Amino acid sequence: MSLPVIAVTNVSTCLKDEQVEAVLPALQRQVSQDFGAYWDLDCTLRFLPKDGTLVKGWWQMVVTDDPDQAGLWGITN
Repeated sequence: MSLPVIAVTNVSTCLKDEQVEAVLPALQRQVSQDFGAYWDLDCTLRFLPKDGTLVKGWWQMVVTDDPDQAGLWGITN
């Protein structure tokens, strides 16, 4: 079984794409070590630019300035 992929997309006006992409190795380590140990499941984090196409079957996590930003709860394809 292949690992789920979570696309991380930056829509923040405070952070640059390079800044968000730079923390992915640390986030990946935390997900693999901490969440993986607890949930017995791992995933792969991938940076996806705003204009990128979400691959079918991937999940998406969005970095935003305001977590209550309209339209960002329950993004669907």
